[in-house]
Amino acid sequence: MLAFIAQGATPVNHVYALDLWAVRWRQRETTGDMIIVRYADDFIVGFQHESDAQRFLNEMRERLREFTVSLHPEKTRLIEFGRFAAGRRKRRGLGKPETFNFLGFTFICGKTRAGKFQIKRKTPDCIEARPKRHLRQIAPHHSR
Repeated sequence: MLAFIAQGATPVNHVYALDLWAVRWRQRETTGDMIIVRYADDFIVGFQHESDAQRFLNEMRERLREFTVSLHPEKTRLIEFGRFAAGRRKRRGLGKPETFNFLGFTFICGKTRAGKFQIKRKTPDCIEARPKRHLRQIAPHHSR
């Protein structure tokens, strides 16, 4: 699966129009599976086929241009992600699948203890550190 990540792409008043367009595009254009996850103006789109991901990105850029809106160039990218990404990248001599950030979490291709694919989420260090500082303040003798 290829993941298409776009963040800060559209003003809130254009989000509904983007939703309608993306659903219609999925019904008419995609040749494989497609999933959209959106929160406000941040969204990710997953595709089974790279060709669908490329076409969607190009057509969405054109669609947004009609509203004089653009995707954030540093936050919008196509990455290989999912169950088969690690194996495919290994066969091509590449490293581990890329990670991506969405809604404050880093998403990572991982495996369960049994070796099955699992999407792992990592919280930012600043969030992980908060409870520890709080515990030290409450019980400084027992938190080490």
